[in-house]
Amino acid sequence: MNTALPLGDAETRRMSTVRGAATRGLAPVVAWAALGGVFLLLAAYVVISWIISPEFRPVPVGTDPLPLRVLIGVRATEAAAVIVSAVMVWKLIVRPLVKTRDVSLDGLLALNFLCLWWADPIDNYVNFSFMYNGYALNMGSWANFIPGFGYPNHHNFPEPLLMMGGFYLTFSLLNAMAGCAILRFLQNRRPELGLAWRIFAVFLVMSIIDLLVEVAILRVGMSAYPGVVRSLSLFPGQVYQWPLYEAPIIGVLNTGSA
Repeated sequence: MNTALPLGDAETRRMSTVRGAATRGLAPVVAWAALGGVFLLLAAYVVISWIISPEFRPVPVGTDPLPLRVLIGVRATEAAAVIVSAVMVWKLIVRPLVKTRDVSLDGLLALNFLCLWWADPIDNYVNFSFMYNGYALNMGSWANFIPGFGYPNHHNFPEPLLMMGGFYLTFSLLNAMAGCAILRFLQNRRPELGLAWRIFAVFLVMSIIDLLVEVAILRVGMSAYPGVVRSLSLFPGQVYQWPLYEAPIIGVLNTGSA
């Protein structure tokens, strides 16, 4: 015997409205997931094409002697990236998998940031503006397999596997965590501030962090910006010159991730 009471017209309309709202809310999620899938396939194509090509080999470093302090700086940067990455992978991915058979949200975000690594050479898509030290552990670059990549001879671009792998796996996530912490702090201590001002505060901090980290990496000789607008750069004409317009660009990206 069915004892369920029939739904009234008002309740029927309410449930129909809820289902419609859920369907509309799902549509953007599906669209973003599809777009992410396209970029993931593109990344897989680029990286696999590079690995199976003759361009998958260390780049030549030339005959110029490398100062010992620069070599130490390169190896120290790589070591720091490996250590931080190992700690993050253990805490956010391996340990949760062992304990709960699941990956934490932060672990998923770290893997997501790692999937963005394929786009690293895009700085030089049409103009040679950025480079890494060839003494870093590398196997050349996948840049030539990015569709439309126009700048020549990028098979000799030394993409640093240890440093940049660690950078994309951990540094981006740490920035996102810092941004969330700033938003929570401002919401608790300065609730009168509007959301736009809180986001702007995160942007300023992210820009400053990028400035400090990139200048430090430049000074140890791990990377260089040969193609910059000198009038808009710190230390113009020096091997460690740095474009000031890089900070707001990275600031916007890291603010978005927070």
